[in-house]
Amino acid sequence: MEQVPMPDFEELMEKVNVIVGIPGTKAVAPLVNKKYSTLRNEISGQGEAKLGLETFVRIVQVTRDFRALDWIEDLLGRVAFLRPTGEPGDPVDLMKFTAQLAFNFSGVMDETAKALDDKKLDGNEAEQILAQLDDLEKTVVQVRFYLESVENK
Repeated sequence: MEQVPMPDFEELMEKVNVIVGIPGTKAVAPLVNKKYSTLRNEISGQGEAKLGLETFVRIVQVTRDFRALDWIEDLLGRVAFLRPTGEPGDPVDLMKFTAQLAFNFSGVMDETAKALDDKKLDGNEAEQILAQLDDLEKTVVQVRFYLESVENK
């Protein structure tokens, strides 16, 4: 195992503080089964109080604010996003749309490889590629969700 630098958990706690601060600690505390003073102390790090994983997960569930979770994912080199809910619409259209996006993205990746090889990839191109990648990721997740729902029937 390689040694990794210790992350700045104060930054994470700042994000949790913002998340809870929007609706207010008094509003969030009962929803996560905590007394107001306990949750306030856990978030602020006052005394010996520490915010536990279970409470952190409850806070994210209750507030539906994923900024602190996004910070953790970034730290670990991972990406997560909300899974779609409900029916995806016409599955045939979804599959065709995904196929078209993947085909278009394939061409973009070929051009990107050439630009990288020529050392001519700029920030605008990278931004456009990221936008296309976002579209492709979203539709692939919808396809996956649909296929998993079929599998579980």
